[in-house]
Amino acid sequence: MADTNFYNGTSTIYNIEEWLTPTSKASPAEAIQILSRKKKAKVSVTTDLEMAERFAINKAQQVGGEPIVYIVEPDKASILRVSKSIYSTYKAKIIGEIKYEDFETKL
Repeated sequence: MADTNFYNGTSTIYNIEEWLTPTSKASPAEAIQILSRKKKAKVSVTTDLEMAERFAINKAQQVGGEPIVYIVEPDKASILRVSKSIYSTYKAKIIGEIKYEDFETKL
């Protein structure tokens, strides 16, 4: 898994700069609720770029902003495999990004 790329698809509306955390995409009121359930709060990442691109497009359509996929490095101590290509982690460092105009997937 050392050479595996991880992605998180989202919207630019959240203005995430360095770290994805459970509260990165939350309003202040939502963040308080999330932090009160801290042990269960996680960030989802995937090894499937196409899935991340589709999720980003859908998220931007829901909340506004532009679709964006972050290339991330999940916290190795907390990463858990959820399904074939989906993982959860407490946080993930953003190490790159893919803008919509560079997506392979266009809906």
